[in-house]
Amino acid sequence: MQRRRFLAGTAGLAGTWAMMPLLSACGTDSAEAGEARADVPRATPGANALTEATAFANASRDLGWDLYRLLAAKDTGNLFLSPYSIAAAMAMVTAGARGETAAQLLKLLHTSGSGEGLHPAFNALDSALAATDSKDRAIPFELTTANSAWGQAGFSFERAYLETLARYYGAGIQLADFQHEPDSARKAVNRWVEERTKERIKDLLPAGSVNTLTRLILVNAIYFKADWASPFEKELTSPGAFTTAAGARKDVPMMRRTGTYEYAKGDGVELLELPYAGNGVSMAVLLPAQGTFAKAEAALAQSAGNLLASVKSTRAAVTIPKWQFTSSFALKEALSALGATDAFDAGRADFSGMDGRKDLFLTDVFHKAFVRVDEKGTEAAAATGAVVGATSAPIDPPVQFTVDRPFIFFIRHRETGTVLFAGRVTDPAA
Repeated sequence: MQRRRFLAGTAGLAGTWAMMPLLSACGTDSAEAGEARADVPRATPGANALTEATAFANASRDLGWDLYRLLAAKDTGNLFLSPYSIAAAMAMVTAGARGETAAQLLKLLHTSGSGEGLHPAFNALDSALAATDSKDRAIPFELTTANSAWGQAGFSFERAYLETLARYYGAGIQLADFQHEPDSARKAVNRWVEERTKERIKDLLPAGSVNTLTRLILVNAIYFKADWASPFEKELTSPGAFTTAAGARKDVPMMRRTGTYEYAKGDGVELLELPYAGNGVSMAVLLPAQGTFAKAEAALAQSAGNLLASVKSTRAAVTIPKWQFTSSFALKEALSALGATDAFDAGRADFSGMDGRKDLFLTDVFHKAFVRVDEKGTEAAAATGAVVGATSAPIDPPVQFTVDRPFIFFIRHRETGTVLFAGRVTDPAA
């Protein structure tokens, strides 16, 4: 009997998602024929919601650093991904895994024990992030996430799996016809992603990634857009020199602002936090000393934690480039290298929690992320204050935080520590 296969894909940032199709030898019916959903409501996080949310935040952060390390080693270019989005998609995959396949996926997600708390923890974090989002779009802060599943019409999924998707991920399985119209189904999934990310992530699933053997696609999308708490003034932006990872000096648009920020300095690396409107989310910028970027990347997970734990409010003169780019990955190789080997092995994968049989396996996980950083973001409000001061004693000069060389950055939810997005800029002009 030919094995069914499961293909996965993931995406993240200003819109991001994770996707995974399960591929099979048999199937029926037409594309988008309806939805298969367990008749259970989305769970309401309980009294331990913050503890649970933080647990999933820590797991997704650690997975993110693992993937960052592997992906960064492949080339020296700009890099961007959403640890949260990838972890969300892999958690939905793990819900259907059993035996050694489940054990490897739980280890990948830095989750110990049987993993029973994984899905409530995701739900608690998802709820915390939703509470951060400003529902009033006149306020310049937006953070939205969404989960979706797309399954072959007529294919039998386990009720317990459908209940997990509904209860903890708010997702039913939208019915599609991979067997007869695989490319139409792929395009439908990509349209869903585009809509959830304000068209910032397009063509998440590349041509050929979905075929007549596909049986399930799991998707997570995240979108973030916000103004800085204290915007940079466009009038102060001007060309400045940036030395790329390749050693080339380029003139790029540099934003400038002096203000009070959370700042720390460690062994050869500085960290400065730039808060967004509402102060619930911030961007942390890690600036290694000249010539030590590779060393800083190797110690990223430890140094980021240590520096965040030691930040102090500091007056700083910030000079930082504007940047915009998109990153795209097929993550099968990286996830396998991190220990999730059985999930991608047709002879060893056990996803019997999805359909009651050992006939499914992951073929790939796709991830795509977009980032743009400029002076303010969406809309900004203006106010004028006239301050009449008297002559006072001299004050200490501000710390000079000049980002004129390769740097690492990540966007995090402060309450839970969730790393929503992470990346590096080695050439702002690329």
